[in-house]
Amino acid sequence: GKFEFAPATRTETDPKYKQVNQVLTGNSDNVQSVDPEDGSLLIFRGRKSMHRVTPVAAGERISAILTYEMRPGILMNDYTRMKF
Repeated sequence: GKFEFAPATRTETDPKYKQVNQVLTGNSDNVQSVDPEDGSLLIFRGRKSMHRVTPVAAGERISAILTYEMRPGILMNDYTRMKF
């Protein structure tokens, strides 16, 4: 499937509801689409950018989620671990 994302949809202090609504209703010029080759690596700021993968038409989708924390010893909480 294609990887679709709207860069910088949100910030730490502003959820930007208007921009989010525009993306969800298909009325945003901010949505970008990438059709990656097999073995591609995409790096983006997922927490601040709305994103999705369109349905895979053939084969299978494999995701590797890499996360980091700036403070030593901090682990993902149970909810976040369940999502991945």
